[in-house]
Amino acid sequence: MAAFQRHCAFTFRKARLLADPDRVLAPTGAAAMGNLGRIASLEDLPRQRVMVRYVREAARLNEEGAGPSRPKPAGAKPVAVPPDLAAALAQNTKARAAFERFPPSHKREYIEWITEAKKPETRAKRLATTLEWLAQGKSRNWKYERK
Repeated sequence: MAAFQRHCAFTFRKARLLADPDRVLAPTGAAAMGNLGRIASLEDLPRQRVMVRYVREAARLNEEGAGPSRPKPAGAKPVAVPPDLAAALAQNTKARAAFERFPPSHKREYIEWITEAKKPETRAKRLATTLEWLAQGKSRNWKYERK
């Protein structure tokens, strides 16, 4: 419930799961003023029996632990290592070991940094820096990590 100077709003957290035979609840996404719209007077509320039914059903859903079904997040996408980085890692065992220990996000930071270079000279410099930092066990943004 939200109260303002001249009106209030009433929202059911699990409104999508509530049965709405009287078509009183605002459609999902259009509930900026709550599921019952802007309530400026008692006449703006649904009939008492309808309101009690919604509240009871919402309480039942809470007790049952019902919730909206959400798709499970997909696992981390595999990181595609560019050929030049793969070749350089094959020659540097320390750097390769550090790179393989890193989580996908750290690997992706290095890969994006290298592949975003527009000039071949810049890419070569970044590749050399990557190998140096990896050999020291440093992540791409090692300067900003808390110690």
